[in-house]
Amino acid sequence: MRICFCLCTCFGIKSVWGDTDPFLLSHAVGINYGRLADNLPPPSKAVELMKSINAGYVEIYDANPEVLKALANSSLPEVPGMASSTTTSDQWLRTNLLPYYPLTKISIIMVGNEILSNTQLQPYLVPAMQNMHTSLQKLNLDSSVKVTTSVAMDALSSSYPPSNGSFRPELAMSVIQPMLSFLSATDSYFFLDVYPFFAWNSDPANISLDYVLFGEITADVVQDGILSYSIMLDAQLDAAIAAMATLGYGEVKVVISETGWPTNGDSSGATVANAASYNTRLVSKFLSNSGSPRRPQTFFPTFIFALFNEGQKPGATIERNWGLFYADGTPVYDIDLSAGVIKTLEAWHRRRRLFLVNLFGRSFCAQPICFYYLFF
Repeated sequence: MRICFCLCTCFGIKSVWGDTDPFLLSHAVGINYGRLADNLPPPSKAVELMKSINAGYVEIYDANPEVLKALANSSLPEVPGMASSTTTSDQWLRTNLLPYYPLTKISIIMVGNEILSNTQLQPYLVPAMQNMHTSLQKLNLDSSVKVTTSVAMDALSSSYPPSNGSFRPELAMSVIQPMLSFLSATDSYFFLDVYPFFAWNSDPANISLDYVLFGEITADVVQDGILSYSIMLDAQLDAAIAAMATLGYGEVKVVISETGWPTNGDSSGATVANAASYNTRLVSKFLSNSGSPRRPQTFFPTFIFALFNEGQKPGATIERNWGLFYADGTPVYDIDLSAGVIKTLEAWHRRRRLFLVNLFGRSFCAQPICFYYLFF
């Protein structure tokens, strides 16, 4: 099976960032841009839609030549090959990074999308990340280009109360601990996919909708020692951070790489009103730098899933209705991903933009190559 590579890149920047956190360069929430639908607008129109909602960065899952012509025909290394030797990662960087660097400023390479859900790939993940980092060291790029991966909440065996958060025993010491050690040593990010909707949908009788929709007043307040939780996303986020701390790495930076709310499907909670409430309040919360009870006054970079409803996605109806826009570009509901910070198109051009592109793959499987783009 193959592995996913995500690169955080920026165009048009003349100077070297050094230790600057790329996510702090754009004060807005990001968006996931999937293309599994008929009659989607062209990428140029999609970018206009992103501008209209003031998205700070975007995750793109296909290799449309209009999106990234230079890498449209890139080949993809196999997981075992990347894990066993730096030869593959050396060659991949020579082919896919060096021709565009430093004009294209690469900041993050993400190896794998929820690879921990695949038991066959688990043993190869951290060695592959380490080898990619070693290849970057050979090029003297390791200080400016970070390596990471994304992890789903199903990697946890316990999340309640949040302080009791722990990773699954079969993953904790064999995969997660060495991964966190690597992320800490290289000052990289722990990418976490968090979906409170699914937790609520599995037990709506005992979890109030207000608790998952960032309600101002809720009967569901989880008291965890001296910390109180009135928002499920905070509880899930802190459960993961507690699990990281149990392994000795509670200080590693966290990015919410996917979250969102569906607008239609086989659930009473999948409505436009609920999705608008969740995502609007999400933006306001995280752009206020309020953090979480365990990490107060902390900025958590966040991606909302998704830009478009994707009618070609398999599975239940709910899987095809997470978008902020219909396939024809019509808004499902109004939202500003900068929470009003960015008011004009001129302000858009003054701000840097971060884009994630996943080439040749799909969002629900082990994916090929992904890129983060950061523009002025």
